[in-house]
This record gives sequence, structure tokens and C-alpha cells, in this order.
Amino acid sequence: GPGDTVTLNGVLMVWDGGDLRFELARQQSLVGQWTYFVNSSSETNYGISALNLNSQEIS
Repeated sequence: GPGDTVTLNGVLMVWDGGDLRFELARQQSLVGQWTYFVNSSSETNYGISALNLNSQEIS
């Protein structure tokens, strides 16, 4: 939520309070498959710094 952070491929994502999710606009000049990596995350209320995305743990 507000005050929390997620960094994806070295770029800070933006919290969308309307959709209640982090978002990052990316544009590629070529068609293809792209792999993105969550570098870090921080949750301010409870001090959570690990993510679980589709059962892929990131800490």
C-alpha cells in the first residue's frame, strides 16, 4: 500500500491506490518474451520484505 515499495529490474514500481496494486509501465521495441526480476520489496506496517509471486519466493 502507500509507503510500501517494490523494485522491478532496478526500477521503483508505483502504487495504484485505485486498483490496490503496484504497477510499472514498460515499453519494448521488439516483440518477444521478457523476464523481469523483483530486486526488493518493503512493507511499512509489518516490516515484510519478502514476496511470494505464484509460489516463487523472493526475499
